[in-house]
Amino acid sequence: MQVSFYLLSHHKVPNAEALVDFVCHLIQTAQQKSEQGTRMLIIDDDEARLQQLDDKLWSFSATSFLPHTLITASDTVNDTDISDINNDTNIITTANTAPILLSSDTTYAIHTQQHQSTSHPEQKFHLLINLAQQPIKNLQHSDNQPNRLLEIIAPDDASVQQGREKYRFYQQLGFALNHFKL
Repeated sequence: MQVSFYLLSHHKVPNAEALVDFVCHLIQTAQQKSEQGTRMLIIDDDEARLQQLDDKLWSFSATSFLPHTLITASDTVNDTDISDINNDTNIITTANTAPILLSSDTTYAIHTQQHQSTSHPEQKFHLLINLAQQPIKNLQHSDNQPNRLLEIIAPDDASVQQGREKYRFYQQLGFALNHFKL
């Protein structure tokens, strides 16, 4: 799997709103460059920022539409329910069909990915965008990994340190790594 780090500068992302705008632009660009049916998962442990991203995606561009679904920790199911996922619940049905899924729960998202990929390979996530403070730790256990993972590193010192820790983590797993300073 390819892991790309986007190290943002204070000039590019001076505040939280600019970070959300950058992620919307990244999602839009990825969707435009990808084949139809490509699915994206955006993970963020900051539910307030995830809600801002959800709101922004509805109005980001006047000439395009970024169809997505927001799943927060309160919407998710626990691990014991993962094997029972079916189309009887609105949340899971919507998550199964949305090309872009926003989630605050990495465990739910990856377990759901594994379940869906086995029974419905067309529902695989092809691209993950991680805004969370921690790396996606359960990727190495997935038989159906996404093609790419994008790690977004904000310009503050704490985020840069977290980015270094994520880099080492993915390096130890043997993933192909690259980085871009923006």
